[in-house]
Amino acid sequence: MNNLQPKTTDWVTGVQWKAGEHGMNGTAGVTIDYTKVPIDADGKRIVKVATAICKDTTTGKYVPYQSTKVTETFDGDGTTTTFTLTTEVHPEDNIKVTVDSIEKKEGVDFIIKRTASSGKYVTSVELATAPATGVGNVEVTITPVPINPRLTNDTVDCTDGDGVVGDLIHGKVYEAACNGVDEFFKKHTPMIEYIKANYNGIS
Repeated sequence: MNNLQPKTTDWVTGVQWKAGEHGMNGTAGVTIDYTKVPIDADGKRIVKVATAICKDTTTGKYVPYQSTKVTETFDGDGTTTTFTLTTEVHPEDNIKVTVDSIEKKEGVDFIIKRTASSGKYVTSVELATAPATGVGNVEVTITPVPINPRLTNDTVDCTDGDGVVGDLIHGKVYEAACNGVDEFFKKHTPMIEYIKANYNGIS
């Protein structure tokens, strides 16, 4: 790892997001896959500083963490309680289930079952209560375990193609200044300490 000694304040946004300069470590830079960066209202593909990213094992490039999520929808019929996913799910992947826009709790409202089939595992969600009849009213969102998760160390413009940006894998940051970071991502970035504080207008 390189001791980056990075800027505390992002030059583009003016946001102070690091809680200290010591122990800030990352690499010289990673390549961001521009095709996975959403187009904003100005027609640009911008990855902001302190954005959660992870590696796409297919391309070897990095992508915004949120883009790795997959959502499958099902129609409730008032009787069916088991819904089988077409996505192959790793045992450590996070699964979120909502019925009629209400999030359900694993172990209480639903359980996850995995069965071996044709050399791979097929995952099913079994609800305690059959969802009411509706179109697409059952949603299952799978968040894969992030590969090589980290934060961007600067803002990068990927409008014209892939961008290269420094990254952060160890240090202290203000959680409110981060983009795309959730509890699952934090779980897989144990070397980054997320400080909950109101700082520089961030709340």
